Amino acid sequence: MAASTDPQVVIIGCGISGISAAHRLVKAGFQRVRILEATERSGGRIKTGRLGNNITEIGASYIHGPSEENPLFCLARDYGLLDPQALTQENQAMDVDEYPPWVPNWFSSSGQRLNAEHVNPALELFHELVAETSQFKNQEETQWASVGHFIRSEARQRAAERWKDKDETTRQLLQCAISTMLKVECCANATHTMDKIDLAGFCMYKSLAGLDCTFPSGFEGLIENLMSELPTGSVTYNRPVRCVHWNNTGSGVNMLHSIQRLGFGTCNKIYVEFESPWWDADCEVIYLLWKDEEDFSDQVSDISKSWMKKMAGFTVLKPSERYSHVLCGWIAGHESEYMETLTEQEVRRSITELVCTFTGDPTITPKRILRSQWFHDPWTCGSYSHPAVGCSAQDLENMMEPLPTKGSESQTLQVLFAGEATHPCYYSTVHGAVVSGWREADRLISHYSSISPCRQPDLTL
Repeated sequence: MAASTDPQVVIIGCGISGISAAHRLVKAGFQRVRILEATERSGGRIKTGRLGNNITEIGASYIHGPSEENPLFCLARDYGLLDPQALTQENQAMDVDEYPPWVPNWFSSSGQRLNAEHVNPALELFHELVAETSQFKNQEETQWASVGHFIRSEARQRAAERWKDKDETTRQLLQCAISTMLKVECCANATHTMDKIDLAGFCMYKSLAGLDCTFPSGFEGLIENLMSELPTGSVTYNRPVRCVHWNNTGSGVNMLHSIQRLGFGTCNKIYVEFESPWWDADCEVIYLLWKDEEDFSDQVSDISKSWMKKMAGFTVLKPSERYSHVLCGWIAGHESEYMETLTEQEVRRSITELVCTFTGDPTITPKRILRSQWFHDPWTCGSYSHPAVGCSAQDLENMMEPLPTKGSESQTLQVLFAGEATHPCYYSTVHGAVVSGWREADRLISHYSSISPCRQPDLTL
């Protein structure tokens, strides 16, 4: 441990949590703050790209819950990075609970356009069941093994009762729509199947008010603004960290167990540009309904042959004047990871076949595509975290415990942890990552404001 009147803080990773921590420390007067970044760029899982003339988000896309309670929204607003619509009180007051009121178009694998009104009973049932998971918060034991188990079990029972007077074709359509929504939920949770999501853990997530919004000029604009306020030379790029040496390694056992119980999965995007739209002008989301999925399925049996069946749909990039005619397809789980192994030409061919199948129009051909590949990125190995079966609130508490842990006789605050996976209720989000970076910076600021400056150690965050 180095004696110093000015503590040296080394931050591993120049993602948004690391940048936020550095930003906070520098503003508090810490002069020896260094970020070590394994790659050649800042931003981590915030990564803006281009598809032709269109701005695309390879990583994080949305500010979830853009309101005064969301520090990410406040940063973006203060830097002037948002559209006027996102800044309105009306937009900030909307309580959508992670389900924006997007205008949908529904298409069937039989090549037919479906009436959204006919599918609504399935959406209502699905959202009802998701909302009911809140009753399991803080419950250690339930009769259901997972979120997927709960939704499937209850959906079968309630569908049989509510839709018993509908004809068989309608019942099958509604059941297939439940499967579509399960796959959508897999994307939201970056999981292979909702059977892997803990029922009590699922309830720990906290939604914020506000209708989700995007960065018109790209999410990386936020990174650029924050980085511009750090001292020159604060980041050393292309510097992977293989090991962190610290004193008293035996006190991190609980954290290791918690890390093992925490889930982390893949959700990828496939951007597709078309010469002209095959969806309605007011459409904001396209849902794909596979006709053979009455069993409430959210995974495929033969991934190499049928990975495309995991595609639940597309979001429409708006406004069209800015993005021409671009859709963003979403796919999660092992099917998403398999997609990454294919060539861009193979993915484009599969997307073309998918669109032709669902529209019934063999003439529709994508102009160009762009996809993310987060699973095979050696520094991410996936997209974001989720509470896997067996993960508890205590595990999330353990994730943000510094090393050595409380009660140790060793020098405190040697290694601290930040990142979206360390936030107990904003996990998987950018605002969770920001807040976690601030939390650990504040921990250090508080610590050094309360001790004598005669002996202050080097630290790792």
